[in-house]
Order: sequence, then C-alpha cells, then structure tokens
Amino acid sequence: MFKIVRSNVILWPVSIELPVDGGEMQAVESQVKFKRLPEAEYLALIEQHKPEDNAPYSAVLQSDAAVLREVVVDWPDLADEDGNPLAFSQAHLAQMLTGPDGRCISMGLFKAYNEIRFGARQKN
Repeated sequence: MFKIVRSNVILWPVSIELPVDGGEMQAVESQVKFKRLPEAEYLALIEQHKPEDNAPYSAVLQSDAAVLREVVVDWPDLADEDGNPLAFSQAHLAQMLTGPDGRCISMGLFKAYNEIRFGARQKN
C-alpha cells in the first residue's frame, strides 16, 4: 500500500541571483526549509502584507519580509562572507531581506516557494 505522509516543513533548493562587479549576476545556490501553508492561508498572508499602490521601495521590502518570515523556517547551509555558518534567526532573515540585496533574495525565496506550491521546478 502506498501511503502519503506529508510534513508541513520541506527542505528545498533555492537559487538567488546577486549582482556582482561588471554588470553581471551570480547565482548563489542554497537549501532552505519552508513551512508549507494551505493555499488559502498563504494567499491571505500575501493579501494581509500587500503594500499600497505606489508604496516606497522600503515598504515593498518590508512586505516581502513579513510574508517570508511566515514561511522560511531554516537555512541549514548558509554562511556569512567569511565562510562561517550563519545560524537561522528571524533577525538574520529580516536583515537579509531588507538589506542591499533584499529584493534579489526575496525573489529567489518566492520563486522556490512557488515551485513548492505549484509542484514544479523550472529547468535552467
């Protein structure tokens, strides 16, 4: 008999495109643990934190951070710029999502979460 046992937390590959010198983008690969929410709950979360039309960029970053704080639960292989392991915390996550690369990081995390939601990974 085939049994489906579903956890509400899933480890998923994430690719984040970060700008580097010379006008290039560099893909950074990592693994992130996401909390899988029921679709209606996730959509309500998006609606709850939706920035106003013509909101400043900082409000968009804060909105993304608010949603991602609810679904990102760990990053087992993330390191700082010196190669030291960076323990997961809500403070570290917020700092990353609202910092200079915040939008790039948010886009990578949302892309990965949408792959989980829709059951498909995009091929490179």
